[in-house]
Amino acid sequence: MLENNIELHITMLGARGAGKTSLLASVYGQFEKHVKDLYLQLTPDFKTSSVLRDKLGELESALDDLIVSGPTGGGVMQTFNFGIGIPFKTVNFKLIFRDYPGGWVKNKPTEVISYIKKSDVIFWAIDTAALVENRGRFCEAINSIDTITDFFKRALKELPCDQKKLILLVPIKCEKYMRNTDDIKKLCLLIEDKWSEFLNLIKTNDPSEERFALAITPVQTLGNVQYAYTDDSDADNPKFVFTRTSKNHPYQPKHVEQVLFYSLAFLVRRYMQIKQERISWLDSMKYSWYRFFGGKPNQHFGAAVLHLVSHQNRNEREGFKILHGKNLLEPPSK
Repeated sequence: MLENNIELHITMLGARGAGKTSLLASVYGQFEKHVKDLYLQLTPDFKTSSVLRDKLGELESALDDLIVSGPTGGGVMQTFNFGIGIPFKTVNFKLIFRDYPGGWVKNKPTEVISYIKKSDVIFWAIDTAALVENRGRFCEAINSIDTITDFFKRALKELPCDQKKLILLVPIKCEKYMRNTDDIKKLCLLIEDKWSEFLNLIKTNDPSEERFALAITPVQTLGNVQYAYTDDSDADNPKFVFTRTSKNHPYQPKHVEQVLFYSLAFLVRRYMQIKQERISWLDSMKYSWYRFFGGKPNQHFGAAVLHLVSHQNRNEREGFKILHGKNLLEPPSK
């Protein structure tokens, strides 16, 4: 049974066919490698584990010289369920991750707005090739910046004033644009320019920076690939073609774990806050006695947040930048 039945939610927004599920599979694959010393356990249900392991296997074994991405068909909503807690003990809270089809931006706006309102963390996956190449000709058609910004306008009007959110702008398949500090700076400036209306919306709705945190967290989803050219023979469904730069180790993602560090630090801290708000009178008395004798309630989770924050990349020279709400990304003690 979950403590106080606490559920936290992540939604993946963004580009059609950009590789949102691949990103989640890569994040899942990095969990044990990067946070095993936390004594924190991420436990997927059977279906989630099966789907993500299959996808991760595809990424690790793919040897094609050319990789094609771009808008795909309708697709279906995928929901991934995880339990988070201390190993070998009762799950403390449930994490529900929704990866909706990119086509829903146009076909099912009400559902997308609903997920924005409900989610504690939102990944906005950015198709970097669509943003940068062809002078941004296909950027709006694929990344739907204006449309999704409008969804946020509608969602934020209906949020409780105490609801907090972490929003990550995640450029993916951005290998070509992360080669040196000049390229990285240009990419970040371009994102800030194209998403300026969205950034202003967040600042206007949260002038004190107490409700929303917003950051750029670039992810090199595959590692040894780079953009080659655009196949725009079908102008309504352009395809972006990538070539591999190494055959020896074709799958070497970079900075995938950063999405995990940012998200889990926020979510665990959120869990601690919700638990404190819901604490019963009896639990409050127990906690008081526990503190009296030198105990520290939630000590384990507080330590986990400290570790996660300490491992977050915040180096703007590597493309990481907190645009709003830095306070919400700090440990609870700060």
